[in-house]
Amino acid sequence: MNGLMRGLRGVVLLGAGVAITGCSQLGTLGNVLGGVLSPNSGSGSGEVYGMVRGVDTQRQIIQIQTQNGQVGNVYFDQNTQVVYQNQRYPVTALEQGDQIGLRIQQTQNGQYYTDYITVTQSVQENNGGYNNTGVYNGGGTGYTRAEGRVTWVDYQRGQFALSTNGGTLTVVMPYQSNSTDANRFRNLRQNDYVRVEGQLVGSGRLELSRFY
Repeated sequence: MNGLMRGLRGVVLLGAGVAITGCSQLGTLGNVLGGVLSPNSGSGSGEVYGMVRGVDTQRQIIQIQTQNGQVGNVYFDQNTQVVYQNQRYPVTALEQGDQIGLRIQQTQNGQYYTDYITVTQSVQENNGGYNNTGVYNGGGTGYTRAEGRVTWVDYQRGQFALSTNGGTLTVVMPYQSNSTDANRFRNLRQNDYVRVEGQLVGSGRLELSRFY
């Protein structure tokens, strides 16, 4: 945490009206959630609910928007857990538009940090749905999306297996891939978490259009 917070100052976070349920020193925490963080505001913990506006992996920041339209930043690190439908995911699996709840705490530096995030509604739930293989149907847009962890990679045959929420999907690389997707495929390793988009070409098989 010391490395994560070093050099970070004066973050504007989560305006008034945020729904908070709390733990110890909730009063102190609630008072700070209205303006600019002060290093002398004390510490506390609680929960904040909102929508993902973006994830900055380099600065390790999640930008969220609360129900009353306020936008702010919360820090995360390698210990932060994301849970969706009783499964754990990396923070990078979050998408813009996901509805989330964050367990946050204020550090001694006056920053806000989350170690646990629950996805209450995925953005994908609003525009389509998953079939019984765990593949996301794009709601009549002609594409199919899937996400999960890589279980094996066959570099010679140009395909890999993806373990999704509902089962295993074989992803086939197209005959001619763009350089970005080709490089991504060559760098795939077992247990990598990836998202893909493409066309279903058979039961449990998807021809890749792109990584996303």
